[in-house]
Amino acid sequence: MVDTDSGLIAGKVDPRHFELLLEGTSIRAPALIEALREHLVDGLTASEAWTKHGVNMSQFSRRLDVIRAEHRRAAALSEFYPLR
Repeated sequence: MVDTDSGLIAGKVDPRHFELLLEGTSIRAPALIEALREHLVDGLTASEAWTKHGVNMSQFSRRLDVIRAEHRRAAALSEFYPLR
């Protein structure tokens, strides 16, 4: 699934990118983190990920939106850090 708003593609997010995005949030619940990781990094569908980890669908969706917002923020900041 391509998230056209943030540019994140489920299953295509590099593990380090995911960790860096996560660091910019207040998400700390281990099951929720693993569900998000398996969706964004490993490519599980959202419903497979929240079901596998016993996470509430609403909570998963809200926290996925937080990750997307952090991605948009990082992308906006990147213009101030040109490649050397």
